[in-house]
Amino acid sequence: MNIVLHEMGTYAHVQQLARALASRGHTVSYVYCISFQTPSRSSLTFGPGDNVTVLPIDLDARFAKRQLVRRFIQERAYGAQVASAMARLRPDLIISGNTPIEIQAAIQKMCERSKTPFLFWLQDIYSLGVKSVLAKIPIVGHLIAARYDFLERRVARRSDGVVAISDDFRDLLVHWGVNPCCVEVIENWAELPDSPLPPKENDWAARHGLLGKHIFLDSGALGFKHNPQLFLDLASEFHDEADVRVVVISEGYGAEWLSQFRQAFPGLILLPFQAAEDFPRALASADVLIAVLEPDAAKYSVPSKVLAYMTAGRPILAAIPAGNLAARTILTASAGMVADPKDPSEFCRVARSLMDDADRRNQLGAAAFAYARANFEIGGIADRFEEIFQRIAEQKRVAVMGSLAHIASKCG
Repeated sequence: MNIVLHEMGTYAHVQQLARALASRGHTVSYVYCISFQTPSRSSLTFGPGDNVTVLPIDLDARFAKRQLVRRFIQERAYGAQVASAMARLRPDLIISGNTPIEIQAAIQKMCERSKTPFLFWLQDIYSLGVKSVLAKIPIVGHLIAARYDFLERRVARRSDGVVAISDDFRDLLVHWGVNPCCVEVIENWAELPDSPLPPKENDWAARHGLLGKHIFLDSGALGFKHNPQLFLDLASEFHDEADVRVVVISEGYGAEWLSQFRQAFPGLILLPFQAAEDFPRALASADVLIAVLEPDAAKYSVPSKVLAYMTAGRPILAAIPAGNLAARTILTASAGMVADPKDPSEFCRVARSLMDDADRRNQLGAAAFAYARANFEIGGIADRFEEIFQRIAEQKRVAVMGSLAHIASKCG
C-alpha cells in the first residue's frame, strides 16, 4: 500500500510508525512543514535504510502561531501546497494528524477529488482550543470559533476513518455525527530507547552547569494551554536552596514570558529546544519531570510529553486536571504525582515532597519506565494501524465496485 503520513511538526513516535510501516513492505511518504516550530524540530531521525520518502513543505516564513490573520493566510497557503504535493504521490491512503483543521480540510478536499481514502488522526479537539483562546474577543471571537467548530465537525464526518488518541473524544465525535464504526482509539506512545538510559550526571548536564544539582525539568511547548506562572511558583518555593534548579526547555510565548524573570529567580534556567541526540540526556539529568496543562485545555488536549517522560525512567509531577488522560495514565502507571493546576500551593507542596524523598522518586521512575516498556512496543501499535488501513481500503474498493455496477446496470 502507498501511504502518506502527514503532520505539521516532526514527532518521534509518528516517524517511528512510518519506519515500522515501511519495514512491512508499504511505500511510505512522511510529509511535514519545515516552517512549523515544534519541540522536536531537530528530531528528523530517518536513515537511508528506513525506506521512507521524506517530503518537507516550506512556507515563506516561520509559521505564525500567535498572529491570527497571518496564520490564517499561511494555513490556506500551506493547505494548497501540501494537498498538491500529496496528489502527485498518488497514494492509496493519507493519514494526517498534529495539523490545524483548516489544513486538514484542504487535504480532505483533495482526497475527495482523487477518491483517496483520508484517515483523520485526531490528536486534540482543535475547535475547542480556538474557542478557548478567542473567548475574550466579543462577537468576532465567537464567530471565528463557530467557523472552526463547523469545519472540524465536517472534516470528522467526511473522513473515511478517525483515529482518536483518547476514548474521551469518542462521545464528542458521535455527537458530531461520525459513525461510531469509523472511530478507533489508539492512544499515543513514545519511542523506547534502544540503548541503556543515560545517568543523571552526564555531559549535557555538565554543559549547562547542572552537575550536582537537584533538577525539576520541563521540556516542550509552552503556549496558551499552559500556565508558565507555575514555574515561577516552583522557582520561588526553592529560591533559597542553591542546589535546586527549575529547568524549562521551550521556545515561543511561555518561554518569552518567563525570560522576564531570570534575574529575580537565578534558579530558573531557560533553554531552547534541544537536538534529538541531546534530548535523552536532558531528561536523564532531571530528578523530577514537569508537565502542566490548564483546566480549560484539558477538555480537548492530552499532553504527549508525559509519554516521552515515561521512557526516561524519571518521576513525573503533573499540574493537570485529574480527569485528563495524561493524568489518568500517570496515576494508573504509578509513574508520578498529579496536582491541581489551579492550586499553586499544592503543586509546590507535592514538588517538595518528591524532592525530599529519593526512594519515592526512584520507585515512581522505575514504574514509569516499566509502563513504557509494556505499552509502547511499536509492533503491536503498527498492527492496529495496518488493520485500520486495510479495512478502509476494502471499504473503498467495495464502494467503487458498487458504483461501477450501478453505472453498468444503467448502461445495460
